[in-house]
Amino acid sequence: PRSAPLVRQYGAKAVGTGGMLVMSLALAGYVLLGTASPVWLLGLLFFIQGAGIGVAMPAATSAVMDVLPRERAGAGSALTNTARQVGVALGTAVLGSILANAYHSALNTTLSHLPATARGAAGGSIEATQAVAARLGSAGDFLLGPANNAFVSAMHVTTIVAAAISLAGAIV
Repeated sequence: PRSAPLVRQYGAKAVGTGGMLVMSLALAGYVLLGTASPVWLLGLLFFIQGAGIGVAMPAATSAVMDVLPRERAGAGSALTNTARQVGVALGTAVLGSILANAYHSALNTTLSHLPATARGAAGGSIEATQAVAARLGSAGDFLLGPANNAFVSAMHVTTIVAAAISLAGAIV
């Protein structure tokens, strides 16, 4: 609700750029998090990121709609929504792939201590690693600490990539 008055006062480009910069800072801030970080810090970063995107998205929609003639508003709205949905799906796929690859790479040395049949299952995600550790009982406890650290490390890589993409969007 705060975005519209900001767009009217400062213009869509300035507000959108500001929102993207705030979002970039929040995404980069996830690098500060570790396995022992307090949950309130994560909540604060979520709030800052949400505020940034909450300002940037309506400003982007406003920028598109402001340049269209009134009779093309429906098509412009549909195109904006389609672009947003494709961007979210593509971004999720790309960032998810980066996360999975970084996680697997960070955990690879630890996984080498598992039998080949369990190695593939354990390396797919942190949930899969925890499931394999649970099936192995106390013998699988050696997986849990490295899995947590690998996940946090993978999240750091992924959020830095996301921050860079957001920063590139702000620059554009």
